[in-house]
Parts: sequence; structure tokens; C-alpha cells
Amino acid sequence: QPGTRLRARDSGAGGLYSTAPDYLRFSRMLANGGELDGARVLGRKTVELMRQDQLGAFDPPLRGPSRGEGFGLGVGVVVDVAARGRPGSAGQYGWPGAASTWFTIDPQEHVVAILMAQYLKSGDAAHDLPSLSAPFQALVYGVLP
Repeated sequence: QPGTRLRARDSGAGGLYSTAPDYLRFSRMLANGGELDGARVLGRKTVELMRQDQLGAFDPPLRGPSRGEGFGLGVGVVVDVAARGRPGSAGQYGWPGAASTWFTIDPQEHVVAILMAQYLKSGDAAHDLPSLSAPFQALVYGVLP
């Protein structure tokens, strides 16, 4: 039930939920450098740091969430489109969530894309549905002019 504590401890990576319209507003705020409807929600420099790979400066560099990705503050960041193997742009950022949710913001293409499928995988590859984020992303980039 929404609002019911799922764990005895606080977790920044779990227990968050939202409506699709609010998630779009959140994404639009990030895409707009931390502002939404004329109000500053996050500092411009904070959003810049979120969008920058924080792992690449390590020696040796640390891996991001997936091949061709680094890790910003709370989001995966595309650093090498070819290595990633999916359509997109360098600097694109976002994150997959639980229950087959996914969002991305592509500043170069002026795209905000959100997928909220609400399907929680069981971990049984033989019976789970395939991931929807890669085909969804291909469709999004396939319709760009």
C-alpha cells in the first residue's frame, strides 16, 4: 500500500513512488536545469553535477551502471553511445526504476522520455517478461526528425 514503510531503515534507493504526471514534472525540472514553472527547485550547479560522470576520473576509471555509461549524482550518464549499443546521445542521463519503470533526459535532442510499465520481475528469466526500456528507447529515437 502506498505510504506503508517497506523496510525498518531509510533507503534512498527504495520505497519511492510517484504518479506519471508528477514524474514528468520532475523530469522536466531536471531537463530545465533545476527550474519548473518559474520556480528554482534544484541549484543549476547541482543539476550539472548530476549530469556529469563522477566515476571516470578514478584511476583506473570505475565502471558505470552499464557499458558506455558513467554515473552522475543519482543517475546513469551516457559517455559513449557506440559502446552502449543503443540509440541516444552523449550526455543523456536517467535511471531505470523498480517495476519496469525507466526515464531518460537527452539535452542534445531536447527529449524527456518516461516508461512506467509497473511490472516487477520475479528473477526467473524463463518466466519473466523481457525488459521494455531498450525497445522503448529505440522507438523514441526512431521517431525523431
